[in-house]
Amino acid sequence: MQGTEGYYQVTSQQFLDQWSTLSQEPKLLAIFMAGLDETGKYWCPDCENTRHNLETVLIPTAKEKGIKLYHVDVGNKETWKDPENHLRKNEAFQITKVPTLVLFENVNSTFFCG
Repeated sequence: MQGTEGYYQVTSQQFLDQWSTLSQEPKLLAIFMAGLDETGKYWCPDCENTRHNLETVLIPTAKEKGIKLYHVDVGNKETWKDPENHLRKNEAFQITKVPTLVLFENVNSTFFCG
């Protein structure tokens, strides 16, 4: 996982693989975003439109409040659109749209890892 001062950039697989540890955090904010294309922009227009708020509001506010923020890269468009995508199929997460922002607080990780 790549990150500093409570802000981490992870792939969706890293997030799922580390969930049993991550779920022990008292509060955890996860934003599920499209991957970057060859131009350095998000392939999803809604994610690209969210970039400014992510950088100027969400990241600083999470840091100020002491809440760890995980920027979860859901991959390229083809990976994300695959009906077998692990985030779509995961019983606990069922992420179907990006961007998606989720605040996890006092999570029962056994439910999510079941």
